[in-house]
Amino acid sequence: MAVAGAVTALLVAAGAWWYERARFGATDEVATARVRTEVNRRFAQTAQSLGARLARVSLAREAIRSAARDTAAADRLFRILDDENPSDAGGSAGITVYDGSGAPLAWAGNVTDLARDRLAAPGVLFAAPGAPGLRLVRVEVLPDPDHPSGPPLASIAAEQLVEGTAIGSGSLADTFTLPTSIVDVVVRAHHGQAEAESSHAFAVRSPDGQVLAEAEVSPARLAEARQRFHALTRAWLLAVLIGTLLLAAGLILELRRHATRGPVFFLTTSGVLACLLAARLVFSTAAAVLQSPSTALALELIPNALLVAAVVWLALDTLERQRVAAPRRRLALLNTAGATRLALAYVGTGALTAGILWEYERILESVSARSTLDLLHFSLHPVDATRLGVAFGLLLLHAGVIWGAAVVLRVPSLLWRVPRSAPLGALTVVSCSAGFVATILALRQATATIPPLLPVVTAAAASGAAALLVARARPLRRASQAARLGAWLAALLLPALALYPSMNAFAAAAKEQLVATEFAPQAVRQREDLQTRRLPHSLESIDALPQEGPGSLAELVTSSADQATPTTTAGSSAASRSTFRNMDPRRTRVGPAVIGSCTKK
Repeated sequence: MAVAGAVTALLVAAGAWWYERARFGATDEVATARVRTEVNRRFAQTAQSLGARLARVSLAREAIRSAARDTAAADRLFRILDDENPSDAGGSAGITVYDGSGAPLAWAGNVTDLARDRLAAPGVLFAAPGAPGLRLVRVEVLPDPDHPSGPPLASIAAEQLVEGTAIGSGSLADTFTLPTSIVDVVVRAHHGQAEAESSHAFAVRSPDGQVLAEAEVSPARLAEARQRFHALTRAWLLAVLIGTLLLAAGLILELRRHATRGPVFFLTTSGVLACLLAARLVFSTAAAVLQSPSTALALELIPNALLVAAVVWLALDTLERQRVAAPRRRLALLNTAGATRLALAYVGTGALTAGILWEYERILESVSARSTLDLLHFSLHPVDATRLGVAFGLLLLHAGVIWGAAVVLRVPSLLWRVPRSAPLGALTVVSCSAGFVATILALRQATATIPPLLPVVTAAAASGAAALLVARARPLRRASQAARLGAWLAALLLPALALYPSMNAFAAAAKEQLVATEFAPQAVRQREDLQTRRLPHSLESIDALPQEGPGSLAELVTSSADQATPTTTAGSSAASRSTFRNMDPRRTRVGPAVIGSCTKK
C-alpha cells in the first residue's frame, strides 16, 4: 500500500511538472509570449467576426437606401440587424447603420455613439474603452453608386466586447483586466503613439498590423499564478496521501473484523483511528489551497462530520462485539454497594452526555453565526454545492453527536452486566437524569453564552432513545435490502429532526443579531450619513473627473468627445448608470424592507 501510494505521488508530481512547463513555460518571457499570442488571436477572431457581420449587412443596400423615408424598409433593416447580432452575445455585441450625415438609421444589441470622424474613414478597426469593458469596433463605409463624389450611402459600425469578460478596473478609466488561460492581463486602449514593447508589455495588433491596444503582463501576477499552481500540486500530492491512508484504514478494518483476540482487536482499532485522524489532519492542510470565504464552512464541516461518524460507528461496533464476546461477564450482585456504584456510573454518563450536547449546541450557534446560508433550507433546489455541502456536514454531525451520546450512555453496561428489571431501569433513568440536570445547571451558571434549554432537553431525549435502540439492536440478517437502507436513513434523519429546534433557534438569533448590529444602525443614521458624509464625498468624486479626454464627465454624458450635446443612447446611458453605481450613496443605500424590519425591532 505504501509503495503504491509513493508511485502514485511520483506520477502526480511528474504530471504537474510537465503541465506547468506546457502552460507557463520555463521562464516568464516564454509565458508572456504565450499570453501575447493568445490575446492577439482573441482580438483577431473578434475582428474577423465583426468583418463577417459587416459584409452580410452591406448586402442590404436597398433597405439601407430606403430606410430614411420608408417605414417598412426601416423595419426590415431592423430585422436584418437583429438577425446578424449574435443571439448568444448576452448584450456584449451590437451593430448600427448610420446615414451619410452620421445619424443612426437602425441598430441592434448594445451599441454606443461614435464620433463622426470615425464614421468617415473606411475600414476602420479600433478598440474603445467603455463602462462595460473594452470594445472592439469595426466601421465599413458604403459608397453611393449614384453619387460617387458625394457623401456615402451609409456607414455600418459593428462592435463587441472582447470575449465579453473584460472587467473594468474602474468605471471612469480606460484600463481593463482581460483574463487569459495563463494570467490576467492589463489592457489599455491605444491612444496615438504606442509604447515601446518590453519583456512584459506588448502591443495588441490587428491582422494587418494596426495597433489596437496595449497590454502588460505583471511579473507579480505571473509569480502568483505559479505559486497557486504549486500549491494546487501540493494539494494533489496530499490527496494521494489521504487516499493511501483511507485505503490502509480499510485494510486494517478488515483485519479488525476477523480479529478473535483482545490485543489484536485493540491494535487494529487503534490503527484505524490513527489512519482516520492522520487523514483529517492532512486534509486540513490540503484544503487551505481550495478554501475561500464561501467554501470555508463546508470544507470544515464535511471532514469533521465524516471523522465523527466513523469514530461513532467504531464505538457502536465495539459495543456489539463486546455484547457477544466470550466469555460473557457474570451478573453483578445488586446489593446496596453495587446499586450505589451503578447509580454513580450512570450519574457520570448523564453528566458527560450533558457536556457533549451543551458543547455541540454552542458549536451549532457558532456555525449559524458564521454562515451566510439559510441553514433551515433543506430542499435540493436550487442546486448549490456550498449549501449542499454544509447541509450534508450538519446532517452527519447531528447523527454522530446523537449516536455518540447514546454510546456514552451505554458505557456502564460494558462494566456491569445486570439483570433486566423495572426498578433497575428506573434507577438508571433517574441517575442519568440527575447527572444531566446537575451538569446543565452548573454550565448555565459558569458560561456566558447560554443555549436555549428546550433544544438541549430534546437532544438529550433523542440520545436516550438512541441508547435504548442500541441496547435492543439485533443484526438484520434476514432483512431485505430496502429495510437495511431504511434503517440507515432513519439513523441519519431522526437526529436531524431532534436537533431541528436548536437550528431554528440559532438561525433566528443570528438574523436578529445581524439586523441589530448591521442594518439597524445604518437605518437610524442613513439620512444624516447621506447629507453630511456620503453626498459630499460623491460630489468630490465628480469634481475629480478630468475636464477632457478619456474618462471625462463630458465623454460620459455626451455622444462623443467633440459633441457637447446630451444624448440618450444606450452606450452613454450605460456609462452614466455605471458612474452612478460606483458613487458612494448608491453603494450604501439601505432597502425599505430592511428599514421596516429594523423599525419592528
